[in-house]
Amino acid sequence: MLIPKGTKLTPAIIGVAAAGGNDHVTVFKKLVVDVLIFGDELLIDGPSRDGKVRDSLGPQLPMWISHIGAELNEVRHVADTLPDHFAAISNSKADLIITTGGTAAGPVDHLHNAIVDAGGEFIIDAVLVRPGYHQLMARIGKQFLIGLPGNPQSAVIGLLSLATSLIAGTTGNALPLLQERILGTGLKGPAREVRLVLCSETGNTVTPLEHLDSSMLRGFVKADGYAVLPAGGAESGQIVQWLDLP
Repeated sequence: MLIPKGTKLTPAIIGVAAAGGNDHVTVFKKLVVDVLIFGDELLIDGPSRDGKVRDSLGPQLPMWISHIGAELNEVRHVADTLPDHFAAISNSKADLIITTGGTAAGPVDHLHNAIVDAGGEFIIDAVLVRPGYHQLMARIGKQFLIGLPGNPQSAVIGLLSLATSLIAGTTGNALPLLQERILGTGLKGPAREVRLVLCSETGNTVTPLEHLDSSMLRGFVKADGYAVLPAGGAESGQIVQWLDLP
């Protein structure tokens, strides 16, 4: 085999294909993504004020989407009403719709109903992981939709798990493999869910950071990746799975 399936095309790879007598090659195109930000409590400029908070996901998601191998079409803020949710989803022409917020079952969480009204079917509806429990994946016709929680850490976890897996599966790429590290400090975890913990990395040892709440961004600044703790937690010195952050 000259070029295995899933190989990223570079000028050199294209040259090798041509030298091997290939005039045409079949490729996977990048998925085009629309990002829909839900939340009437969010501000799109300036600091948090008047009982509202500054949207921190809209500005960072374009770089995350590029990192996981997709192509951004647009980021749009959508009002917290069922008609607005339905219209935004129905009008999207992207291969993949990524939403933030509205994945739970509160009085202003309209995403589930909007997906049903648009003729969608749920593939995944909640994942046994903390943070990030309220994440979902659905299919609407030929489109996919991934719903991320509104809290920043939960949203990034959903992006690195559901979105990365979906993009790998639809573009012929292998899933990134989890590595192993030694946990420097023991931590308890929920009884049923896997816990992902932001850590710094020194050699082969990873140490949990402060500011681990799912609503906080400060932990990301010093984090090298996530330690994946089994249900119930892990002891100091225990081998745990590890997910690198870019």
